Amino acid sequence: CRYLIELGVPIYVIVTDGKREYNAIIKRISKRLIDEKFISFPIKHAYCVFHFKKGLFEDANEEYFGNKNSKETLPEYILNQIRLFDTVLDATSKEIAEKNLEKLLFEKQPFLKSLQKQLLRLQKYKDEYLLQISYKQIRTTDVAENFFSITKPAKIKHEYKTPWGLNVVLQTLKIK
Repeated sequence: CRYLIELGVPIYVIVTDGKREYNAIIKRISKRLIDEKFISFPIKHAYCVFHFKKGLFEDANEEYFGNKNSKETLPEYILNQIRLFDTVLDATSKEIAEKNLEKLLFEKQPFLKSLQKQLLRLQKYKDEYLLQISYKQIRTTDVAENFFSITKPAKIKHEYKTPWGLNVVLQTLKIK
């Protein structure tokens, strides 16, 4: 982060896949950068919309087929339920997203149980998921996710999910 800031790249948001452990790490990074006068306000923590949507399909597959990575096609009514999340996650403004979320919460009863839980998660963490509306450049793409999953073995990916691992990634980016 220091290196990017020294290059003149402002850091407003760090995006993660939604694991709770990252929040504490980002708070520590923010505090340290503020204490060292690199930044004057905390860095926001956003949750990745790509991972959330992937989780919708995995949860629906788990509930319907008993396997989160099922290769079978979900029935159209379940796919339609999943598509309704797009009215929130792909909204053009935060106001529209919040209005659509309220509508979905009102209609949640016919949703699969697993999707109802995800809807409540979206409600609880809406600020973290909707940051991608304000900061369009943080939206993760399928291309970026596929590159990472193809080029990095699972063992290495798990190492990156630690404070030490995140520092290694940052050092690698600094060198590049």
